[in-house]
Amino acid sequence: MLILLNLLFLGLISFLLYKKSKQQSLRKHFWFALVVRVVAGIGLGLVYWFFYKGGDTVTLFGDGVALAKYAKQNPSDYLHFLFFDVWEEDQHVYRILQITNPRAVFMSKAISIVNLLTADNYWLTSVYFSLFSFAGSWFCANKLANTFRSYQSLVAFSFFYFPSFVFWSSGIIKESLLVGSIGFLVALLPFKNNSGLGVNRSSLWKILAFCLLSVLILKLKYYYLGGLLAAIFSYYLTQLLLPRKFEKWSYVSMLGFFTLILIGSTFFHPNLNIGVFLNALVKNNQIMVEATANESNLILFEGLTPDWTCVLKNIPKAVWEGMYRPYLWEEGHWLKRLSAIEAAFIFSLSIFSVPVFIKLLFKKKLEAWVIPVLLYSFLMLCILPIAAPNIGNLVRYKVGFSPFLTLLMLIGAVNFTDYFTKFRIIKRLF
Repeated sequence: MLILLNLLFLGLISFLLYKKSKQQSLRKHFWFALVVRVVAGIGLGLVYWFFYKGGDTVTLFGDGVALAKYAKQNPSDYLHFLFFDVWEEDQHVYRILQITNPRAVFMSKAISIVNLLTADNYWLTSVYFSLFSFAGSWFCANKLANTFRSYQSLVAFSFFYFPSFVFWSSGIIKESLLVGSIGFLVALLPFKNNSGLGVNRSSLWKILAFCLLSVLILKLKYYYLGGLLAAIFSYYLTQLLLPRKFEKWSYVSMLGFFTLILIGSTFFHPNLNIGVFLNALVKNNQIMVEATANESNLILFEGLTPDWTCVLKNIPKAVWEGMYRPYLWEEGHWLKRLSAIEAAFIFSLSIFSVPVFIKLLFKKKLEAWVIPVLLYSFLMLCILPIAAPNIGNLVRYKVGFSPFLTLLMLIGAVNFTDYFTKFRIIKRLF
């Protein structure tokens, strides 16, 4: 009966979401894309439970079960822990958890809330998280599709069907909440015609929603929030301060604002302090290297130390291998081989899209919205491969920016045919 009630409730939420999307450009994709996301979440659970025999989703779900049980026994203490979480007062709650780092605890709290609805049913809880992830992606993708109508099919592919993004943004993992939150946040931004984002006054509820989503991303992956806000506000500040000289100075202006905002963000989170951040980056790298038995599954950085000179020296390798590994010729299990095929696809897109963007950049015809997407993606590619050099983990961690970068490269590859029409085979393919 409980399973039936939950399925009816999930069906109702999905139907209301579909009904609200009556005017959306991608409406024909709704049900199939939703089913794909839910099935991916179930598949992720099966992989972790029966292939890996454990892992994040299993451990976090176990902590969510423990917290849900505690909620039934001590509701007032549970609510205190849920909203206030003071170590001195809630030590007894922490003792029942397997993972006690802040991000994992936040995720366990979210799982426990859903577990109270599903009676600790892993698969139902997984569907709730997949639905949240899909809803955020849905609103974000439709906002992009409504703005850039020539590329609707590319938007749908990037946000609904790109394999690694769909798989690693589904089910009971932090990335599901992260992707859903980023999607909702981007969907709140005011877009203007086909020129990109525009500056308009937002209603109060949008501002509140923006702040709440920012807090949620901060709790899950604080470094994503820093890069995302830097990209967003660098665009808006440029458009606001240089409205008439936007095309001429936008690239330089956005880069300058992006850098300043990133520097400013180091004061808002202890881990973003420059010294602390570099130490954490190298420490995470060392921990993951030591925990990975097979060296072929690693991006290796020789002599990595927590100073800017060393980190900057390793950035080219981080960006390259972060985008294009695993290679097709690398050995590994079936998940790694699937990731290699996807990486080869991204590499092929780069061959076509990079010349287009370089040509448009020098001709000052590159659309302004491309710059913040590139800056955001580049920043994440600088950080994530160093902090998480395990290729399997890295494929998962990239979902916070991968659909935007994939969309950008697909658009570049399609526009390649407009500049080099003699390649008729390529034009037919796209």
